[in-house]
Amino acid sequence: MTIKYFLVILINNCIFSYKEILHYPAESLIIDLKPDVETSDVKACEDEDYISCYVGTINRESFNKGSISLPGCQGLSLKNTIISSFANKEKAFKTDALEYENFDASCTATFVVGLEDVMGNIDIRGRNFVIEPCSKFKGCHIWKEQDTTKFQETDDEKPNIEYRRVLYFCLISLTFTI
Repeated sequence: MTIKYFLVILINNCIFSYKEILHYPAESLIIDLKPDVETSDVKACEDEDYISCYVGTINRESFNKGSISLPGCQGLSLKNTIISSFANKEKAFKTDALEYENFDASCTATFVVGLEDVMGNIDIRGRNFVIEPCSKFKGCHIWKEQDTTKFQETDDEKPNIEYRRVLYFCLISLTFTI
């Protein structure tokens, strides 16, 4: 653990507490964050609606276990799985839509796992994070905290959380088919 790594965590108002990150080794987390890697040239980190953005690599083996850990939230149990396989003229596709939760820690996570990429939406104690692929290096994914104060919805437009998850599954699945 380098001093630079520690300072990045402190400067960003501790996305998660330092103890939480140290409590679980990187190999047990879904994403191994690399806070020392510059993100100014990562297109997904150019969005104005985020609080922090880091790159990392996905630990795909974590999805094969009954529970997962994320930075800031550990012990999320698998709640739902939707497996879809399909093919077009060029190749076959397989995606898994996975939903995890840990109500005691107020954490939920929804992932779509493709053959190469993973996309996810994570809610940790009211804070919203996303995981998306990026092209910075092979296997690169981003971990980005979204600034939910910039989301604009009126009371009439607020969909319930289950509707959002279903919509997210659909949009992500379409992304993997294009």
